[in-house]
Formats: sequence, structure tokens, C-alpha cells
Amino acid sequence: MSRKIVPYPVALLSVLVEGIDERIEQFYEDRKGQKYFTESFYDAAVGVWVDTLQGRVDGADIRRIMTSTMKQARRKKQRWFESLKLNVEQIPIGEKGHPFSYIAESRRMLTARQWDQLYGKNSVNAIVKQKVHEVEEWAKNPDSLFIDYPALPSLTPKKVSGAFETDVILSMFRTAKEKYDLKIEEFTQAYIDEMGEGAYFSGTRRTYEIPENGGPITDEIPMSEDGSKKLMVTISEEAFGDKNAMTMFDVKDLSLLMYITRRAANTMESTSVSIPLSELARVISNSGKATNPSQRYYTEAEQRLFRVTETTFKKIDDKTGRQTAAINFLGSAIRKEHGGVAYMDITLGPVISDAILNDKIRRTPAIDYERVTSRTGKIMLMALQRERIKAFGRYLRGAGQCVTIFTYSDFLSMVNFGTKVKHRNWKLIKETLINDFKENNLYIEDVVFDNVMTTATVYWLLLSEHEQQDLAYYGYGEVIDEQTV
Repeated sequence: MSRKIVPYPVALLSVLVEGIDERIEQFYEDRKGQKYFTESFYDAAVGVWVDTLQGRVDGADIRRIMTSTMKQARRKKQRWFESLKLNVEQIPIGEKGHPFSYIAESRRMLTARQWDQLYGKNSVNAIVKQKVHEVEEWAKNPDSLFIDYPALPSLTPKKVSGAFETDVILSMFRTAKEKYDLKIEEFTQAYIDEMGEGAYFSGTRRTYEIPENGGPITDEIPMSEDGSKKLMVTISEEAFGDKNAMTMFDVKDLSLLMYITRRAANTMESTSVSIPLSELARVISNSGKATNPSQRYYTEAEQRLFRVTETTFKKIDDKTGRQTAAINFLGSAIRKEHGGVAYMDITLGPVISDAILNDKIRRTPAIDYERVTSRTGKIMLMALQRERIKAFGRYLRGAGQCVTIFTYSDFLSMVNFGTKVKHRNWKLIKETLINDFKENNLYIEDVVFDNVMTTATVYWLLLSEHEQQDLAYYGYGEVIDEQTV
């Protein structure tokens, strides 16, 4: 598809459009084909949402935009009332520009009987006075629709369209708040291939202690059972700060990097991004559920980002001894304050920058963090969803079953288990796939393990209609192909 990428999947947009007041939809359909009313109602509503949000997906950003839009709507109502009242007082009822000139026109055109059927025995002035009162009450009511403006017939087509758009966005905001508390950022995940194709993140607490003589720490992480592939992680002495020990990349670091990548991919045109520290603190506090995280999470988020900037991963092919890639996810992370608000100014590493600037960001249907409880499960989410999409592509092309056979080495390449003891890691793999995924009816329909800790055969749940729509929406085509996803 050539459609421009926007961070609002079909699964979300469908819910938001369905939640729009039925009167607004009917108003649009009654004018279908007229100027400013040429698209389908769904496309028109989505266009209003996209134009208003401008790619923003963070709940705090959306809350600010919603609050601002609501204030503007209240002021707009008051301005309309004051302007109408002034025009009624200064412009003769029969002249163009009077808000209710159509009433005077009706009086001239209708028979006495027709007039009585519409307005009873009321005079033109009495009706105008009543209409002015209705507008005043309409302006005072925060829940009144703009399409219910009593003087709507006097508006230009452009203003009528603007009234419709205001009602649409306010209605969609209400639905987003009621159903998701405005937290829509998890609907679609943006990530880079490197982040999901390497055992950078640990499912267990793997702590490093700074050497007595200082200097960087270098450690080896296996990515294959035979040791032919591995990651070498180098952590600088500066990463420890004033501490003697630290936990290496874990699920909180993964969450931070995914959040930063998504924000950068949706809002930036360069290689840096500025994010309020409060947002980053929420990401790592209580799985991101805390509305007002405590100060310790602010400090932890800042420290974690600094640690990431001081860590380098190198992929080594043990057969040749050659380095195949060097990964620094972030180049720098500096705390700054503006207007009393703390921000992290983050310079992205070459891998993320290249992925964003060259449109190599991958987007998958929503990754469900809420239903996964283990740290290992959260780390495996991206890799499993990616493999599920590949298997579904094969299934569409006639593979028979939607299934993938994983080897032990495959799991080593997904997760840094923190130990080389195979039976412990295999036990953790089984518990994770069964408890976090199969029993939660998430991604996996069934999984079968062999008796020699060699393979796990995963039977996937087929992608839902919404998931398929989302993948197509983000440019993956009508057929999901494992070479392009």
C-alpha cells in the first residue's frame, strides 16, 4: 500500500468511529455528496482524528490536545452566541447577514396556514427572540452539539463542515477516554529488527559488579546452542555511576526503548527526540499503570537511559571470529528542564536513526503486555508475534497449518537467559509458552515439546480480522509475506 503510515490501527479507529454519536453520523449522511461531505463517514471521521492528533500516540499528549480542544469549543460557542446577538440587534431581519433572515423569508413565502403549522401564531420578532434564547442555552451547555446550533442554516458550507468536525473529534475523544483512558500507544508497536532479533534483554535478574580495578565489563551471551553465534556486551565504567552493581538490559529497558522508538518514529525528522521524564517514569512504574509515578521512577528512568547509552553489543560469528554488527541503541540521554518540567533529550543510536530515517521501522498489531506476567514472556512478545505473522503468511499460501517449529537455539537468540544451563532455560521456556501465552489464549493455540529439550512445536492462533487490517494498513500488502514483515 502507498498509504502514509500513521500510528492509528484499524482496531482502534473502528472503535472510535463506532462510538460517535449517531446524530452526527446521520447529519453527515443527510449531506452526502455536498461540498465538504464527499467521503464515506468512516474516512471523514478518521481524517478528523488524524488531522487533530498529528501522529501523537502518547496518553499525556492526547489528554492535552483533548483539553485544549474542549476549551476552544466552549469559547467558540460563546463567540458564536455573542456574534449572533450583535447581528440580530444591528442587522434588519430582512437583510442578508441577519442570522434568522430565513424566518422572515419564510413569512413572505408561506401561506398563513403553512406558517401556523410551522410557527403557530407567533410573529417573526417573537420567533427570533425565542431563537436567540435557544442559542444562549446551547452556548451554556458543554454537551450540546455544534450541529444543533439553532442558526445553522445561516452558516457557510465551510463553517457547517467545521461544526461537524468539532463534534466528531470531541465524540472520539470521549470514547478514547471512556474505553482506554486515552492510553492508545500500545495498540501498535513500532520497533527495529535489531531490537527483536537478538538476546539483548534478560528474562532473569542478571547483575554485573564493577571490577575492583575499574574499566569496562565485557560479557558473552550465546545466541546458538553450538556457540557459533554470540553477543558480546560491553558496559563502560561510567554506566555504574555511584553504584557498585547494576542489572543489565531487562524488560524495563526493553519497554523504554520500544517507547522511545515509537515516539521517535511517529513524531521526528532527525536523529533525536525530547520526551518528558514523567512519561518515561510511567513506562517503568508498575507496568506503566501508575498515573503519578513516585520520584524514584524518575531517577530510575534517567539512570536506565544513561546506562543504555554506555552499553555496546557486538554480534560475533564464532566460526570466523568476525564481528558482524555493533549495536548502540542510544547515543546520549541528557536531562534538561524547561518551564519546571524535566525532559530527557535523547540522541538515537545509528541503528534506530537509520531505521527511522529510511523507513525501516516495523509495526505489528498490538502487543498485549497486560496478559503476560513473567519478565521472560514480556521479552518474547515481539519475537513470537513476528513469527506468528510469518507463519500466518505461509498458512495463507497453502501451508496447511499455522505452525512454527522452534529449536532451543531459536529461543537463545530471543532471550538472554542469564545462564548457560540448558535444562533450567528449557523449563523456563516451557513455563513461559504455556502459562503466559497458551493459557491466556494469546498468540498460541497449542504447543508441543519433545522429550530431549530440542524443539517446541507452536500451533498459532490465526490473525484476527483487525490484525490483518492493521498489517495491510501499515503497508504490508494483502498477503502477509515472511520476507517483508
